[in-house]
Amino acid sequence: MHIGERIKMLRKERKMTQEDLANILKVAPTAVSAWESGRNKPLMDKLSMMSTCFEIPLSHLIEGAPIVRNNPGMEFLNEKNVRLIGVYGNITAGEPNFTNEYIEAYMPTLNSMLKSDKEYFFLRVNGNSMNKEFRDGSLILVEKTTYVENGKIGVVLVNGHDATVKK
Repeated sequence: MHIGERIKMLRKERKMTQEDLANILKVAPTAVSAWESGRNKPLMDKLSMMSTCFEIPLSHLIEGAPIVRNNPGMEFLNEKNVRLIGVYGNITAGEPNFTNEYIEAYMPTLNSMLKSDKEYFFLRVNGNSMNKEFRDGSLILVEKTTYVENGKIGVVLVNGHDATVKK
C-alpha cells in the first residue's frame, strides 16, 4: 500500500471528504486527490499535520508501520473543531537563548483544548533542564499571557530576544 492509499483510508475512516482534509491542511482538494492517486507525494509539513490530524505515528503514513488504537471514542480533527496554531521553533530549557518570531509550521489543535479568547503558539523544547516536565524535542503549547503565577511553568522573553522555559 503506498502513502496515498493510507491517506485515503485514514480520511475515509474519519468520514472526511478530500475537501475537508484539504481545508485542514490549507491545500487545494486537487492536492489531496493527487496524493491519494499516487501522482504526487505530500511534503513533510503536511505529513506531520496529517499524523496529528489522524492521531497516528508519522511512521505509519510514511512506511505503513502498524497502528495501535486504544481509544475508540477519541475526537477526530476536522475543519469545524480545529484551529491551526503556529510552531515558532525552539525554546531552551536552560539558559536563555536567542529565539526567532517566525512561524516554521502549523499544528492542527482541537478547539476543545483551547480557550476561544486566548492566543496560543507551539515551541519545541531544546535541552533537559525541564526533563521532569518536558523531554528534549517535545512540542509545547503555550498560552500567551503577560504574567506567570508562582509555581507555574512559563516561557519568558529576556532582554527582548532571548527566551527560556522555566518553572
